[in-house]
Amino acid sequence: MKKKYFHALGSRFWVFACDNGKENWRGKPELMRLVKAQDIKIRRHVKVKADANPYDPQWKNYFAGYGGPVVTGSDQDL
Repeated sequence: MKKKYFHALGSRFWVFACDNGKENWRGKPELMRLVKAQDIKIRRHVKVKADANPYDPQWKNYFAGYGGPVVTGSDQDL
C-alpha cells in the first residue's frame, strides 16, 4: 500500500497520490495528489451588511456602490 499510494513529490515525503495513466515529458507516470488545505490560498471578501437586501429599494444605493466581489492578485491563482 505504501509503495502504491504514498510518494515523494518535490520536497514533500509521504504524499498521498496515484497514477493517472498519463506520462510526463520524461516518460515517468503522472501522479494525481490529494490537495492539502495549506496549498489553498486565502480568498478575502468584502463584508455585506446583514440587513442589506438587494431586492429592497431602500438598499439600492448601497448595492450600487458595492460593485460585486473584489478579486485580489492572489485570488487569481485558483
